[in-house]
Amino acid sequence: QTRCAMQAGGLPRTLRYRLNVPEELPPVMVEAAAEIWEVCSPEDAGALMSGCASESVVCCSFSVAYADGMEAQSKALRELAAAQPAGFVFASVDMKESPEVAIWAGATKPGCRLVQPDGVLLDEISPAEAKQGNLHKKVLCHARRIAAAAEPKLETLARRFPGALSDQAMMIPVKDDVSKMKQHGLKSLQQVGASTAEEACFEGLCKSCASASAARVRDVAGMARILRDFPVGESLPFLDLARRLAALKLLGGTEPGSY
Repeated sequence: QTRCAMQAGGLPRTLRYRLNVPEELPPVMVEAAAEIWEVCSPEDAGALMSGCASESVVCCSFSVAYADGMEAQSKALRELAAAQPAGFVFASVDMKESPEVAIWAGATKPGCRLVQPDGVLLDEISPAEAKQGNLHKKVLCHARRIAAAAEPKLETLARRFPGALSDQAMMIPVKDDVSKMKQHGLKSLQQVGASTAEEACFEGLCKSCASASAARVRDVAGMARILRDFPVGESLPFLDLARRLAALKLLGGTEPGSY
């Protein structure tokens, strides 16, 4: 049964935790890796950046297997991803396996970068600094700034619309057949003049629903970008798609309310 967000007129516990990040992070979850986007191509990177909210920050780890400090950097990234600090998206790039992504990002050596969705570089942390705890400090510092701006807005939303925020999502069982949803969605995309690439993102997510396979980062981020300016009256197929992806747990969220 869904727990109401309006506990004593405030935010749900899990959301409040992420807005008020403590000095010490919780134990790393087994599924922590699911909170980190693996970026394998410049197209993945571009889709991820364009799909993020303008106020968010992307923390991206650029790694090379067996290089000095890689274990500490990977551990720090997983700990932060498990904590889900406010406004942060976590990604990783294997510089050997995907050198074109490193070139696209201008990364010439291993380390972590804090980047805004518009490409502005906020900070760069070396593996040695990550080992000393500086990655934690800098991420949490930015998260507090984001949370300070977000919390009053969410408090107002929670008071005005009781139950608008909740710790857990209640999902209605979905049908296996996605053909009608796909048909209506493609029709809506064509009516607004969507590109072939945008239609491919939608079809990719429909395929994920049909096969119960994990959604690709470029498809999720691509749809997020499309829906920013999409007419509300034409959005029903995409709301249905989001419901299906969440119900089947194909988006990688592990925290209650992450759907």
